[in-house]
Amino acid sequence: MPAELLSADEKDALQELMNISFGVASSIISDSLNSFSTMPLPKIDAMDLPQLEAYFDEKFRGITQCYIVTQLFRNRFDGESVFIIDDDSAMRLSSLLLESDELGKEDVQASVLEITNIISSACIGKLVELLDAQIFFNPPVIESTCHIGESVLRLSKREGMEFTKVIIIETKLEFETEQITGYLLFLTKESSFVWLKEALGRFLDDL
Repeated sequence: MPAELLSADEKDALQELMNISFGVASSIISDSLNSFSTMPLPKIDAMDLPQLEAYFDEKFRGITQCYIVTQLFRNRFDGESVFIIDDDSAMRLSSLLLESDELGKEDVQASVLEITNIISSACIGKLVELLDAQIFFNPPVIESTCHIGESVLRLSKREGMEFTKVIIIETKLEFETEQITGYLLFLTKESSFVWLKEALGRFLDDL
């Protein structure tokens, strides 16, 4: 487990930085949709890539149809974001964003893509900024599926990813009043976790 590789001080620092990053993301989303949203502090896990499909299938058991959006981010912190939202929540989210109840599938997909782009850049971008580094994002990719684990595994095997073991940072985006829930996960390479540990050490030294 990656969390066990962190000292108590490093864990506290990561929680503080993620709290700031998620706060920024939640504020931007809330302002964009004129509705209050929350993003709990993340859970951190690790597994070999072949375990990823079963992990997602178990976690999202019961969701029959959803949108999955993935977005690659690159540099010293290297990986991809995964945003998963069921069809009903996606429709309600799009209605909030576009202020309309007359929406087609293309409208919903465009809305989910836009929200994912905002969340990914705010969360990961702010975290890396706080650790005095830079990051670059590829355009997000979306698909509608009922096979979540299979889709995430396939998307994570795209050329240039080269994952063998993944570190998972997981939270969710919630609008309680509107009954909207989306799940946000960041998959990073082992080498990225090594960089993160070193960066947290430098962050603590500067305090």
